[in-house]
Amino acid sequence: MSKPKLVVTRRWPALVEARLRELFDVTLNAADEPLSVAALQDALRGADALCPTVSDRITAEVLDVDGPRAKLIANYGVGY
Repeated sequence: MSKPKLVVTRRWPALVEARLRELFDVTLNAADEPLSVAALQDALRGADALCPTVSDRITAEVLDVDGPRAKLIANYGVGY
């Protein structure tokens, strides 16, 4: 059985990234630079889940994609 595909938009703690590699087919942002609108949209089209951080802008434009594959957007941060 294949692992769910996950896109992580920024760097997370090394131990967390290592665990994600074990559990998922994960794409990590090694450059730790903000992804463009187009890159975020590609992630929504090609992955099962998108994991942005509080520094990412998930706007209506980002979410306006045809045929998104992603069923989950899970923010990594604190607060509510």
